[in-house]
Amino acid sequence: MWMPYITVENVDETVVKIESLGGSIVAPPMTIPVPNGPRLSVIQDPSGVTLGVISYVAEPETSVSA
Repeated sequence: MWMPYITVENVDETVVKIESLGGSIVAPPMTIPVPNGPRLSVIQDPSGVTLGVISYVAEPETSVSA
């Protein structure tokens, strides 16, 4: 079984919005425990469609010396 994930700006804000619109949370927001791990949640819309929402931590900028 596969599940689509949608990239969002902020998982926690998205979960609050989903609930306010009648959706439910299948798996609460969590951060994958790896360096710069993404934050994700699994949600279900009012019609029963289940999908994931995910946000990624921006990689720190590095400067290159010439």
